[in-house]
Amino acid sequence: MTNEEQRQYYLNALKDKRDLLKAGIEGMGKGDLLQALNIAVTIRALAHQTTKQTPLLKCLRPDFLDLPILGMVLATQYNPLRLPLMLAVSSQEPHLRLITEMGGGRTERMTLSDWWEGPFVALPETGFFSRKDVVVGLADKEAAHVDKNISANFKRLIECDKFSYVVNDQTVPMINLSRLIVGGAGVELLGYIDEHFPGSKPPTLEAQLSPSTLTGD
Repeated sequence: MTNEEQRQYYLNALKDKRDLLKAGIEGMGKGDLLQALNIAVTIRALAHQTTKQTPLLKCLRPDFLDLPILGMVLATQYNPLRLPLMLAVSSQEPHLRLITEMGGGRTERMTLSDWWEGPFVALPETGFFSRKDVVVGLADKEAAHVDKNISANFKRLIECDKFSYVVNDQTVPMINLSRLIVGGAGVELLGYIDEHFPGSKPPTLEAQLSPSTLTGD
């Protein structure tokens, strides 16, 4: 396989992952929070590096961790109790759904490395969590292996029932906090992919039409 063939192979794989990511985001936008499991597995394949796994993004751009991404603002030591969630709440079913576009809340540009590894959310008695902690934890423990041997901290995050919203005098509980965090990470990473890997996006309608079709010949 030539270098160009190899690059095209990875680019086609990225197109598939982008489609999976987008489909999961759209599902969560309609209230299907279970789609977060698919998003977590997809993000793990794209960005998570181990001694046994090379992330797909690195196969296309070795400097992928240094590229900027727009993300919700990080938790800090001055304001550690922060829930930067892209969340819409309603008194009607579905009570919770993902906001599928960036814009609400405070955002900032940061390197993908800081976005992935940096502290992102903190809850009482659980400590800080990075996006990597939540994404990999959800992918490994719920989506992939359904491993019962999870840390007490991560279990509290998954089963968090300490927060609720009141909408029109009705209490709407927030459950599966980790799924909402993963959904937001999916929205952020999709923007990163579209910015730095434009070849992974499907062609526009105009691009699919031939010149003869556009001119009516």
